[in-house]
Amino acid sequence: MSDVITKRNGLFIVGTVLLTIGAAVTTFATFFVFFYGIPVIAFVVGLILVWLSGRTIKTKAFLTVTPIVVFFAYQYFWRLSNTADPETFLIPSSFRGKVHVLFNESCGQEEKYENDRRVYDIPDNGILLTKFKDEYGFIDHQYFFVDSLGNRTMIPKMDVRDFNEEWTIEKNPKEPSRDSLGVFHWGTTGNGEHLDEGKYYYQEFYVATYRQLSDSFGFQYDKQFDSIEYKLLKDCRKIGVK
Repeated sequence: MSDVITKRNGLFIVGTVLLTIGAAVTTFATFFVFFYGIPVIAFVVGLILVWLSGRTIKTKAFLTVTPIVVFFAYQYFWRLSNTADPETFLIPSSFRGKVHVLFNESCGQEEKYENDRRVYDIPDNGILLTKFKDEYGFIDHQYFFVDSLGNRTMIPKMDVRDFNEEWTIEKNPKEPSRDSLGVFHWGTTGNGEHLDEGKYYYQEFYVATYRQLSDSFGFQYDKQFDSIEYKLLKDCRKIGVK
């Protein structure tokens, strides 16, 4: 009888250790699960050993339910803390080209919200300086054309990977029209530094057709865009003004 009790105690101890390690790694280092799957196996084996032990149903149920509750609670709060404010971009209906939203500029556009969403009024040159702070994480973006009467038309978000090129390995049988207008490279963030203007943080995207991305917005376009941006930064920050 004592051997049976000892064996069951051993099952419980080993099972609890495996369950705890598997649950902890799965919860706090989820990327290991995607690449190896070992933490999940450890958790399942540990759970089986715990249920084969001689502990009460209450103890077994507690050790089963608690890691699951902790996992989902942690994932929820982790995603919440790593989610940027929802953002809405209002773009002049005639605009085509690159857009930069420059953050942390005390001389920039005042912060503006609609239904708890940040709102950016993009000017005709595509460069907006705003007082909003730069944020990173999971994003929720909406893009609209705005006409002279203030009417909004949603602009679809598009992906360059949906289009077939000579180097495309897997061809897309449902390739969109190359003349379809949309927002490309959305969600792109970066930072730069230029001479006296100092460092700046931005978000970037293009409003264009896929054909225009390669035909109209090359080196010369970027050079002109950058010169306008640097001038705006210099004027906004009053660099050189005594």
